[in-house]
Amino acid sequence: MTDSTTKVREHYSAMGLTGRIKSALATIVPDGQPLTVDELAPLDQFHIRGMLATSELASAAGVEPSTQVLDIGCGIGGPARSLPAIFGCNVTAIDLSPAFIDAANYLTSRCGLSSRITFQVGNALHLPFEDSVFDVLFLQHVAMSIQDRGTLYREAARGLRPGGRFAHLRLGYSAGRCRVSRSLGTRCFDQLSGERARYARFTGTSGILSTSLAR
Repeated sequence: MTDSTTKVREHYSAMGLTGRIKSALATIVPDGQPLTVDELAPLDQFHIRGMLATSELASAAGVEPSTQVLDIGCGIGGPARSLPAIFGCNVTAIDLSPAFIDAANYLTSRCGLSSRITFQVGNALHLPFEDSVFDVLFLQHVAMSIQDRGTLYREAARGLRPGGRFAHLRLGYSAGRCRVSRSLGTRCFDQLSGERARYARFTGTSGILSTSLAR
């Protein structure tokens, strides 16, 4: 494991996270009582525009019930739970932090979605999967924590089936204002030209489709 990966894992380590989540939720919903994705949305969507951005990105990437999705850097699982709840698809989700994965499994069980989502500890630079497994790869505000972009992009391309879509949400700046960008298409990437060129160079792909997700 690289030094940068170790630092990221340590940064996002959280001792007793699931217990703290249980205690916080108990003040709102008794432990054991089912939760809904909508109830958790204000608490578990750690990216700009929350569940709305996840839904828009998934729609643009063509997610449907038969789609196999990999969510890279899933955190405590907010977006991963949104996808089957909204689109009826199956999701595999990975994160470097064991504490996040434990909390994600707990919350997903409370939402009754454990049969649709598989959470596991995993590294975006060494995806623990065979080649060509997924139809869509999700990456939302995660690349900023990954120094080795070349390996990230190659692993993303390796995990996608032919014609798969790499849906990436990140912030960009244009004309002095913030914008949220998305990218999707056959093994495509970021709206920003520098990132787009790097992805094409590292994976040997082109035909990138990019649009603005929000204004």
